[in-house]
Amino acid sequence: MVKAPNTFIGDYTYYDDRQGPAAFEQNNVLFNYPEFGDRLIIGKFCAIAGGNPAAVRRQRFDKALSALLLELNWWDLPPEALTQALPMLCNPDLKAFARWARDLLNRRNAQPDSNR
Repeated sequence: MVKAPNTFIGDYTYYDDRQGPAAFEQNNVLFNYPEFGDRLIIGKFCAIAGGNPAAVRRQRFDKALSALLLELNWWDLPPEALTQALPMLCNPDLKAFARWARDLLNRRNAQPDSNR
């Protein structure tokens, strides 16, 4: 839905706006001037980068939660699990998601099947 040629959004990145995802660019990508070399990169795990040259400004998740997401292989989760996880990941208090993910990993690791 983002149409600016100098805005790059990473794989599996979720973006939205109060007025819906179609309004994301209009309401959130401000002062974007490609003619001056501006670029906006929204990377995996919602790392926000900006400037010229681009530099990471802020990570959505801290290192521990990013490591937990990688260990979880969240991209391989079934749709039902992703549907369960998404509201927790969008909540400013990420402790519930961390508990849920650790519990899921513990259950997965307790399975005798090595093809998890």
